[in-house]
Amino acid sequence: MRKILLPLEQTERSLKALQYFKKHYGPSDAGAIIVMVDESVPYSAKKEEEDEAIRRIEEKIEVIKSFLDGYDVVTKAAVGKAGSRIVKIAREYGASVIAMTKSSRPDMLNQLGRTAEHVILNAPCNVVIVNEIKDTGAYKGLVYTKAQSIVNLRGQIGNKQSECLLPSVEVDCNYHIEVTVGKVRFFHTSYNSETCNWDLPPAEGQVASVDVAAGESVDIRVNAGSNEGKADRIRIVNRGIKDEAVFSYRITPLEGRRADLLEDPILEQGPSTVSKVILASQNKNKIKELNAIFEKYDMPVISRDQAGLPGDEVEETGETLQENSMIKAEAVRNMILADAEFSEYLECPVVADDTGLMVDALDGAPGVYSARYAGEGCTYDDNCNKMLQALEGVPYEKRTAHFETVITVLYPDGRKLIARGECRGHILNEKRGTMGFGYDPLFVPEGYEKTFAELGEEVKNAISHRAKALEELERLLNE
Repeated sequence: MRKILLPLEQTERSLKALQYFKKHYGPSDAGAIIVMVDESVPYSAKKEEEDEAIRRIEEKIEVIKSFLDGYDVVTKAAVGKAGSRIVKIAREYGASVIAMTKSSRPDMLNQLGRTAEHVILNAPCNVVIVNEIKDTGAYKGLVYTKAQSIVNLRGQIGNKQSECLLPSVEVDCNYHIEVTVGKVRFFHTSYNSETCNWDLPPAEGQVASVDVAAGESVDIRVNAGSNEGKADRIRIVNRGIKDEAVFSYRITPLEGRRADLLEDPILEQGPSTVSKVILASQNKNKIKELNAIFEKYDMPVISRDQAGLPGDEVEETGETLQENSMIKAEAVRNMILADAEFSEYLECPVVADDTGLMVDALDGAPGVYSARYAGEGCTYDDNCNKMLQALEGVPYEKRTAHFETVITVLYPDGRKLIARGECRGHILNEKRGTMGFGYDPLFVPEGYEKTFAELGEEVKNAISHRAKALEELERLLNE
């Protein structure tokens, strides 16, 4: 049985760790180690003072313990520095996981407190930073509707999505999960009509949760089930604190039956969609790449060429990626407004993007000039060769760089959405790989040993700067 250590205080923020524990673990899954530390009493305090402080803490812990009826609970009261005490107790009791909030202070909602930072750096086990975003009833993670896909989840610290829902099914199926980066946890829960939430374990004989790490794959049988018309929910959570997790899933019916993905009610709370989107880009590689990602969100797209719009090149005169992205979106919007022939697109949003490669050793160059780094009319090879020449003699550890993408959505009523994403990595001293385009043969993303041009389209679309910008766009569409 797992041992989950919960550093608690009598503050609303701190007690969210207790709520997290009860939501994710049943009495048969894990026991709790409740730790409460009084930092106002130093290590050097007199024994009488320390004993009195311990007595007061133990009284408070007993109140909290009453909320864990049925669980195996160990309590520990201490004085001194909370961070070091929590780490020490985790070692003494062999904790499997420490679940805590970023801080207990109300003015530190978006940054780690001193105690949490010390625990993350020194803990002998995994540390879960509990999500404190207020629940509005709508699911805040990513929502997938296809029978197979590649998923990228952010770390638990931050405001990006660190979890997702996979499609539910109306026949018995096998869920194949394969993790390539990081570590994830698979949850299978059933709807609870009393709480109006998915907080019940699945039907007997089915797996409620499974941990899967990079390099591992699992096959999990999920029997079709629903309660009051609410399908069972399949949820995947990134177990990493700061690091991203990348996994692929594939859902196949058992015994040769056809899998029909249910229209789970939660999908209605997913990302807002539009009937049609026009991509401003005429770059065939970008169109293909963006289409592959937009399909994941069931957002049909057409390019400028497919819409029959003029193919005139748009002059990118901006000094930043955001400015260039907006210039391209506005140019296409003006094309639609200028000719009645294109009136069918008057209600369609326009999506434009601009991408640049920023190399630290080159003071951020080529940046907005990435596409024409070697001069007007240059090829991808020309740009890569100039990059290699500019970095000649620079050691690998100093060849750090990042791709950045800015995506602009321009609505007919003038509203704008701006989404950004970046992917950090290194520039090689030689080209490798034949897939991809642009600087892909030179760029090795963090956490990988292969270039984008070697990793292939599916992996790149899951971890790239453009994928991250699209994820940010999805969050904006939800707001």
